[in-house]
Amino acid sequence: YLLITDTSRPNDTPTSPSQNNTEDRNLDAKDLKFQLSLKTEMMSNIPIIRSLPYVTSSRVWAAYTQQSYWQIFNSKASRPLRENDYEPEIMLSLGIDNQVDGVKKSYIPRLLNLGFVHQSNGRSNPVSRSWNRVYLESGFELTERLSLMVRPWWRVPESQDDNPDIEKYIGYGNITLRWEDDKRKNAVSVLLRNNLRSDNKGFAQVDLQRQVFNNPYLKLHVMLSSGYGETLLDYNHSQNIFGLGISLGE
Repeated sequence: YLLITDTSRPNDTPTSPSQNNTEDRNLDAKDLKFQLSLKTEMMSNIPIIRSLPYVTSSRVWAAYTQQSYWQIFNSKASRPLRENDYEPEIMLSLGIDNQVDGVKKSYIPRLLNLGFVHQSNGRSNPVSRSWNRVYLESGFELTERLSLMVRPWWRVPESQDDNPDIEKYIGYGNITLRWEDDKRKNAVSVLLRNNLRSDNKGFAQVDLQRQVFNNPYLKLHVMLSSGYGETLLDYNHSQNIFGLGISLGE
């Protein structure tokens, strides 16, 4: 997807407990935000797993996501690409039969993903950020139009840590609630994170989507987000962001 975004609070001087930084980047509040996500199947119909109860399919996927922020309107700073987040991952994905005696049960997930993901901004100190996680994701069909994804994760410990307190802001997982109309032309997705601590730091994003030109692979997006972790470098920085743009493919 491709979005024009506007933030209430640019993170001019990003820091972390292990990375002091005094350089002021003099950022513009507007970015051109774009993301590319790819996924390919590495293995399917896996022995042993395919014979487990309720399992209807088993696949191993490799995936890659890159999310970038371009200061295209910041002519004074020569329009730099201010941030790139790289996220390769590998996952085992299981399709699940959620029927009991021929009746669908919404509390039984239709999908289970077990994955390992690395995320890094590829920068040098003092603005280097990275972490590794293992996650278990469950997908539920609550109704014909409403679905829920629940993804808790565990951070893999590191000896050299650029962001040792990242879980205090990003938390230990996220949930995504998605609604589609019966013709799949309009959709709303809500993404939520929370650190599950008394200080209650979190992140919320609402994504309004509408199919355009009667093309299922071309959608108009209006996004609103608030909280910590818009990017990996912004993991401990809170801001409100409005975005407008399009997505290609799905």
